[in-house]
Amino acid sequence: MKKTLLATAVFAASTGIATAQSAPSFTGMAAQMEIDNTCIIRFNDSVSRFDVEGKARGMLTKAQAQAKHLYKNAIKGMAVNMSCAKAKTVFANESDVMRFTEDGIAYASPAKKGKPSGGGSQSQQTPWSVTRVGGPVDGSGYTAWVLDTGLT
Repeated sequence: MKKTLLATAVFAASTGIATAQSAPSFTGMAAQMEIDNTCIIRFNDSVSRFDVEGKARGMLTKAQAQAKHLYKNAIKGMAVNMSCAKAKTVFANESDVMRFTEDGIAYASPAKKGKPSGGGSQSQQTPWSVTRVGGPVDGSGYTAWVLDTGLT
């Protein structure tokens, strides 16, 4: 049973990687214009993940637009090549549309270096459970792999 579950998880993760779209290769102003001209249209949660593709195809055909990506798992919807203002006008009569969100870039800020701030005057104590398993341990030089199948 465990081998079957593990094999299924590895297969699902690997097929997700194989079908993932490659990131755009352009940078600078061209990338910003591409992002500014993308709207993420979220469908209501009542739309089945199996109905997303058909729903999106019908909407795109009426609007003569193209989808950049379909979302079927965590959220249901699509990213389209048009501004959100235009998308709101074009898809105003669609009852299954929940929200229009402009695409954007998210950055992860690096940790600040130097002396950590805050804290009190008392020193920290290592919990018994950490001491019991031989910790704390420096994790540098190790690699952790996470298999996320996207299944909920």
